[in-house]
Amino acid sequence: MYNGILCLRSDVFSVILSINRNNLYKFACYFRHKMKIIARENEKKLLREIWESKSSEFLVVYGRWRVGKTYLIKNFYENKGLFFHITGTPFESTKQQLWNFSQIFREIFNNGEPHPVPKSWQEAFHQLKDAIKIKKTTAKIILFFDELPWLVTKKSGFVEALSYLWNRYLEADTRIILIVCGSAASWMISNIIDSRGGLYNRITRRISLQPFNLWETELYLKGKKINLSRKQIVEIYMAIGGIAAYLDMVKPGKSSSQIISEICFNPQSPLYGEFDRLFKSLFSKSEIHTKIIRVLLNKRSGMDRSELFIKAGIKSGSVQNRVKKELIESGFIAETSRFGKRKKTLYFVCQMNIRHFI
Repeated sequence: MYNGILCLRSDVFSVILSINRNNLYKFACYFRHKMKIIARENEKKLLREIWESKSSEFLVVYGRWRVGKTYLIKNFYENKGLFFHITGTPFESTKQQLWNFSQIFREIFNNGEPHPVPKSWQEAFHQLKDAIKIKKTTAKIILFFDELPWLVTKKSGFVEALSYLWNRYLEADTRIILIVCGSAASWMISNIIDSRGGLYNRITRRISLQPFNLWETELYLKGKKINLSRKQIVEIYMAIGGIAAYLDMVKPGKSSSQIISEICFNPQSPLYGEFDRLFKSLFSKSEIHTKIIRVLLNKRSGMDRSELFIKAGIKSGSVQNRVKKELIESGFIAETSRFGKRKKTLYFVCQMNIRHFI
């Protein structure tokens, strides 16, 4: 499998089918009920290392929408210390985001008592710093800022205030685990990981969360007590991929063809219009990104840069570079080199199930 494109050889498929299904079911149920988080072994190992660390930690988590980022962090850390979790709201003002912050702050740090709503992120983080300082606990303090790109509204000063908070106070506190998370992978990489401002070289760990592979998809479905043949699981995987939220829509007692029909082709499906909403939430001027995907879907073997942007009608070199980078970093397209008389870079859609929704 490469980035969502499933390439099954007969020998590989035979190996997949030969694994003892009863043992797999027991294994999935164990993780479902004991660990809550199915699969994600590398990520759980890293999160455990962070929790056991003797130093403060700054973790960046990114990956496409609905892949399970929030579920992973919340279910791993929620009962492992003081857990402060705020989620950005799309298209909301800074004032509203700060009000949301104040409500969570009063619940976690102020015993539910009324607390002044900060007028800026600088003031909000000053309140947070003071509350952490007076907490007489040796337990970990997990600060989880979810959907960060939505929290960083125009001229909000959020990133600058966060970088000051980390550099001046939090980094020295060994109890702190600071986690920032976002679905807009290109934004997270450009503004946080590759920041040239106050967060330069401050990130201690990162997770690029990918969709489940075929093995993990089977584990996930078995954990939900969905009994399908492996052939049917492969069919579902090829239709909707390994996205946790989509797999949650799979209901027991139905065949793979019924499941695919309901999820992919029913106008009443929650996925109807999914990628339009997804692109609008991830990208500014998302109609350009949609156009690129539509053009590439017409040629599965891929297109070189010149052909792609001519057919998409995009002439600006800077726009071409930005859109291409954002789609690659968000996991919607990939690039590969083809060798012949001269090396040629081709671009193709690496989530073919997108065809059903766009």
